[in-house]
Amino acid sequence: MKTQVTSGKHGVRQIGESTGFSVSTHYIMAALLGAATIAVILAFDIRPEFNPDSRDFNPIIGVALFLGAFALKSLYTAARGTLLARRFGASTLETEGESVPLGGTLKGRIRTSTPLAVTGDYAITLTCIEQLTVSAMSEPTKTRTEDRVRWEGMRKVPAATVNSAEGIPFEFLVPETALAMPDARAKGPVRWTLEVTAPQKGLDYYALFGVIVRAKGTSD
Repeated sequence: MKTQVTSGKHGVRQIGESTGFSVSTHYIMAALLGAATIAVILAFDIRPEFNPDSRDFNPIIGVALFLGAFALKSLYTAARGTLLARRFGASTLETEGESVPLGGTLKGRIRTSTPLAVTGDYAITLTCIEQLTVSAMSEPTKTRTEDRVRWEGMRKVPAATVNSAEGIPFEFLVPETALAMPDARAKGPVRWTLEVTAPQKGLDYYALFGVIVRAKGTSD
């Protein structure tokens, strides 16, 4: 996850949202998976036959369907991110300090480019994610990456009490037992995300940010 950090006034750090980077990644994944789907269809001369008793049935069609489904899923996620950016513009995360230590308090606010007319409360979620390399049970030599949520906290902010353009406030106490970036206890890369959502007519508001959680006793 790519995070852009700039210095603000009085020690406040401004962090650009990661939604745009995520959208680009999903567009690339959709293109690669779509190309792989076509390659499988052409290489094995697969025809749209799903009857196992038919002479034209090719069991490899399951692989093509699997790849195609994930290509469509990535394309949907990317298209949704594009619509979000066009409707709500860029959001900015402001925090007190560039990072927070384990056992410390992550405090700040999320600003939108224009005031939002949401129909419900803002839900702000802080998540610690560990990326693991997992072996397939059937084929131990083959591996895949898998995200595991190691800690998660959520706060709700009543929409009637804030103007999103002036900032949606939040505060989280990061537990000392959570994983830092990096952490010797972790079996894979660790990342922390801050996600904010709110219901709105048509398309719900959504923004995603990367935050830095460091080991206790270390500095920014």
